[in-house]
Amino acid sequence: MSQPTPQVRAAHLQLLLAELLESAAASGPGAPFVPDPVRWRVQRSHRLAWLPAEDLVAICVAAEAALGRDGLERWGAGVLRRLLRAPLFRAFYEAALWFERREPGVLLSYAVQSWPLLYQDCGGLVVEARGDDFVRLVHQPVPALLRCETTLLPLLGAMAALPRQCGVEARTEADWRPDRERFVYTISW
Repeated sequence: MSQPTPQVRAAHLQLLLAELLESAAASGPGAPFVPDPVRWRVQRSHRLAWLPAEDLVAICVAAEAALGRDGLERWGAGVLRRLLRAPLFRAFYEAALWFERREPGVLLSYAVQSWPLLYQDCGGLVVEARGDDFVRLVHQPVPALLRCETTLLPLLGAMAALPRQCGVEARTEADWRPDRERFVYTISW
């Protein structure tokens, strides 16, 4: 039996690409190298289309080359901020902030619920535990394609950016290895 093909929503890849181009332009001359077939497929696809997760990896590799390993988390945070400015998400986010009194744990729990809207066959993401000052998430089964720092660090950056939107500084930790299908992320503030 063959494994399902991991896919990512085109709208998410379009946000990643737009943030990469903007971040790289701010960092200095030279555009990041995203292979033409990937860039064209992402830019020309309908926002709701599913594209291969290999496109996500190619964009993350380009981000690492343009921004450096240390820039991957900042890039992920920028993507989250860009997502929160999008009309549909902005309305949902502002309502959640108002109803939940800027509670990072609740907002992170809500964000986890949007995972299947953006990722298909990329492993499930669930809240394992939540306290007053932390959320622990479990991501499994993580496909082999996504078991690398190049895709992990932007995700951690996005996760840490959400508590920052609530006015608190966040830290992230990841318990992961490339040979395991189960990753655990802890976001604390």
